[in-house]
Amino acid sequence: MRAALVPFFALLSILSPDLAEAASPAKRGHSIAHATPDSLMRDLSADRPDLTESPYTVDAGHFQLEMDVLRYARDDTPVARVESWSPLTLNLKAGLDPSTDLQIVSEWRRFERVTDVATGAHSSRDGFGDVAVRLKRNLFGNDEGRVAAALLPYVSFPTSTEGMGDASVTFGLAVPVGVDLGSDWSLGVMGQFDLAEDLDGSGTHGEWTATATVGRPIAGPLSGFVEFAATFVPAPEGEWIGTADAGVTYSLSPGVQLDAGTYLGVSDAADDQTYFLGLTFRR
Repeated sequence: MRAALVPFFALLSILSPDLAEAASPAKRGHSIAHATPDSLMRDLSADRPDLTESPYTVDAGHFQLEMDVLRYARDDTPVARVESWSPLTLNLKAGLDPSTDLQIVSEWRRFERVTDVATGAHSSRDGFGDVAVRLKRNLFGNDEGRVAAALLPYVSFPTSTEGMGDASVTFGLAVPVGVDLGSDWSLGVMGQFDLAEDLDGSGTHGEWTATATVGRPIAGPLSGFVEFAATFVPAPEGEWIGTADAGVTYSLSPGVQLDAGTYLGVSDAADDQTYFLGLTFRR
């Protein structure tokens, strides 16, 4: 396990220069032990509900919980229907300094059912998912400017049961960028590289993901987004995965947000339909 963490912490050492200098002067010096005053906190920004991660971090000394209250996915093939339900997938974040937050992502439970189209017979399984540790490092634009960018490396640990996740430690790096387009429109784009486990478990391979999302307020605290996301894998490991996504967010208060939406598969390898209901809470 310790050897598997070496590449992750080596990357963190590369990112170690004091990027807090990129934060607004009023926020410099704040840390997880010396919290940013509420009056200086930036607007709530979550990595959910779209697939494009946010380039903005949680303010130093504050915590944020992002969660799927419920997620349902369905994929139909000529021979079977595969359905899954995932309650309480959590992303717990802690602001370490003005430009960095630490994240723990876990899928508490997933239920799967496979139904034979010809006979109607079905089989079921359920189990715990993998746990990922992520570190988001904002490079610029956290508090000012119309463009923001971040680096988001992660390590995923094989904690799953009943075959619900990977059998080995995996790594990845995402680079999210956010742009204020003016007139209340916003654009998010992201590139991501993952070192994923081979289908037969014999080794690993690289996967590339690209996403783009556009959003804007609809009415009062209600906002919406549309997105396209694609993951490309080597031919021996499967086909590309593409989704067209849409959803809404509703701000209950400066620190609480609800969301709902759908991902619709546009490639054979993607789930045909995914629906979700989520919550983000900050303190």
